[in-house]
Amino acid sequence: MSLTYGYDLKEYDDMIAAPVQASKIMSQLLLPGAALVNHFPILRYIPSWVPWLSYEPLARLGRELSEKMKNKPIDFVKDAMRKGTAVQSLASEHLQSIEDLLGLERQKQEEIVKVTLGSIFTAGADTTVSAMASLFLALVLYPEAQTRAQAELDAVLGRDRLPTLDDRPRLPYIEAVCKELMRWQMVTPMGLPHLSSQDDVYKGFFIPKGLIRLSTSLRQFTCGLKAR
Repeated sequence: MSLTYGYDLKEYDDMIAAPVQASKIMSQLLLPGAALVNHFPILRYIPSWVPWLSYEPLARLGRELSEKMKNKPIDFVKDAMRKGTAVQSLASEHLQSIEDLLGLERQKQEEIVKVTLGSIFTAGADTTVSAMASLFLALVLYPEAQTRAQAELDAVLGRDRLPTLDDRPRLPYIEAVCKELMRWQMVTPMGLPHLSSQDDVYKGFFIPKGLIRLSTSLRQFTCGLKAR
């Protein structure tokens, strides 16, 4: 919240409640088998009173919370900018970059800013928490790895500062710990399907519009089962 909106979160308040609740609902609805409409899109035309379509009220609530998640933080930043009290953040920088635009173009660009910044929370909250919890578990189970990692940090950084990306080449063991953590306890092992919004070419491969692609992790998992 600080990086994205310049908001100093001191306690669980209205600013954080909407994104937290929206993220939980999204996780529930996106789990494999959670909602039949994910597998059979035609079901969205069936009335909501049908018993086994109970996902719809939850999806409606998720949409309302998502709108709050997009708008409330941005409104906070806009108000702070008008008052001259805004802290430098991704939101303030992007809003300043489009302040000379007018009409529909301004609305379009502002909507892009809202959605993009809102996704930072949803993409980083549960995933970061999960990775950190797995890291603590690994360090408890393998104290020798913790000792070696701490020794490398002390040798490169001392005890006076945190590492930066510039230190990465000099921290090969820390790099290995991070990669092993992602391999050992993958945050999203089944991943999520992605839809190509337009024709594209990547490294010589043509990707047609509308192609649904599962995550690399799922394809690797499937290949591993076939190999066995």
